[in-house]
Amino acid sequence: MQPGPEISVVVAMLDEESFDPLLSALKGQQGLRDGEWEAIIVDVTPSASCKVTAGREPIRVVPAPGFSRAKAMNVGIASSRAPLLYFLADDFVPVPEAVRAHLDFHREFPNPDSCALGPGFFEKRVSTKFMHWLEQSGCLFGVPFQKTGIQLPPGFWYVANASLKRELVHRAGAFDEDFPHDAWDDYEYSRRLFRAGMVVDYLPEAECVHEHVLTLAERRVSLRRAGEAAVIFERKYPGQYPWHKIVLEGSLDSHRHRVWSDPLRAQWTPGNRVKSRLYGRILDREFAAGYRAASVLRPISQDPSGRRIGIFGNGKTGTTALFYAIRESLGAAASEGGFEPLSEGKIDAFLDVGGDRLCKVLPSKWAQPPSHRVLNRFTHRIVICRDPRDTFISLLLYTIIHKEWVNDASRVEAWIAALEAKQHDPAAIPLLQLVELLDGNGSDGGMESIDLFVGRVW
Repeated sequence: MQPGPEISVVVAMLDEESFDPLLSALKGQQGLRDGEWEAIIVDVTPSASCKVTAGREPIRVVPAPGFSRAKAMNVGIASSRAPLLYFLADDFVPVPEAVRAHLDFHREFPNPDSCALGPGFFEKRVSTKFMHWLEQSGCLFGVPFQKTGIQLPPGFWYVANASLKRELVHRAGAFDEDFPHDAWDDYEYSRRLFRAGMVVDYLPEAECVHEHVLTLAERRVSLRRAGEAAVIFERKYPGQYPWHKIVLEGSLDSHRHRVWSDPLRAQWTPGNRVKSRLYGRILDREFAAGYRAASVLRPISQDPSGRRIGIFGNGKTGTTALFYAIRESLGAAASEGGFEPLSEGKIDAFLDVGGDRLCKVLPSKWAQPPSHRVLNRFTHRIVICRDPRDTFISLLLYTIIHKEWVNDASRVEAWIAALEAKQHDPAAIPLLQLVELLDGNGSDGGMESIDLFVGRVW
């Protein structure tokens, strides 16, 4: 009876354009005997076209259209036969000696906990400045790979170019299929692998060419998905994490003007140092946006301790209307003591009661913004941002009650007449004229209300 393969290459094929380069590289692997290895390509693309017939070993394709990467990896593991598994990304084209290098490593280190991890580098002839920054900064995979040996940071592992024993995989369990995208499924899996005893060694000779011209626009989508995945991760592993600073630091309004300006500046700014800051800020913002969206939209908690809902926003943004609308559903008891608390101690005491809790917070009224710890206590966080133009109109309408001439009937009538004239014919009265009228005789150019507006919005 012919023995089975010694090493199985497992690939989740997410992009059909990656199929041919990967297939060619697998066929070109050197230093391997017939029957010594196999490759399982799980094709999740919509067409899921089997380009390799069943009889053409050692490469097999398993159609699985619509599967997530996590689910595809589980299918690939189940379809493989070897005691050694080599996980490979679909856009990682291995050098001819890569599979041999992984196989030799495990022959030299037969410990069932040993894992070999190889690097991936963009092809220099197609690498852009953005791709170079991703690679050199380590922002792409979490570590800047080098051709020679490096010290991997503690706890680092990825699914793109790594080999490990099947025995270790069985101890760790399957990939978690709750992760819908190719983001954080391998990070979550690495936690269980390390908990099962995995020891990772860097294997630079198992190099791969990262066959992917990665754009800033595409990376922004990936980071938004990563933010969504972080919320899924935190449901499974509650706690305080470094990325909370990215998500929760400062007010949402503070970066509004950068949303459109940063990408343009990154494109046209010549300095590499400035570009790096802009790239990082753009991607951090996308991660935070994905995180916030998933936090707000995630399913209602089944935790017996109840839902802890926090509404955050500046004044006059609709927080009160939303607060009472949700309270109508939860019942008045859920919000007792939760309307605009002004300290972390009051929020803690409010949430410690247990059961469903509803809280409305106006960070602008706090001396310091609520800490990450307090914000993370909420199972649902709703953040409301108001269009600055709408805020300005609101200030024009409501600021009059704070003016010293509010009891002067003639001044109030003149103000109302000006508003009605503006409404009837917007071009008839300049907006600044309304501001000057609101602030008195116009001697200060309307700066009192303009300063109030700037402080409220930015």
